[in-house]
Amino acid sequence: MAATVQPDPRVVAIVAHLSLPRLGPYLTATGGNVRDALRLYQWNVDLSGAVYEALHVFEVVLRNAMDTQLSAWNATQIDTSTGRAHAADWLMDPAHLLTRLAGNDIGKATDRARTALRMGKPGGRAPGHPDVLAQL
Repeated sequence: MAATVQPDPRVVAIVAHLSLPRLGPYLTATGGNVRDALRLYQWNVDLSGAVYEALHVFEVVLRNAMDTQLSAWNATQIDTSTGRAHAADWLMDPAHLLTRLAGNDIGKATDRARTALRMGKPGGRAPGHPDVLAQL
């Protein structure tokens, strides 16, 4: 009489909670081998995590590079109503074109920064350029 192999209860629980439809492409790729499908699924999770790490760094670098360029550009703009030059701080003193292009995004980011600064702190402080930039 041949011994029957009992499925690993951990594998059974993982498959049940991930669901067979979710694992379907992985099972197809591994010829129906559940353990290999779970390994492939985990590899996909790891790869996705690595992509998001790189994407996060790219987003911060791109945002900061754009901030540098927008700061330099904004400082060259003249407020037509007052005749004065705008400050380099394009978030606190945006030129008319930036205000038009950004719509209310800068205002919303300022509100989010204000909220973030007050969380858990009585009174908080007014948000500055880095606070608003981080909220865009």
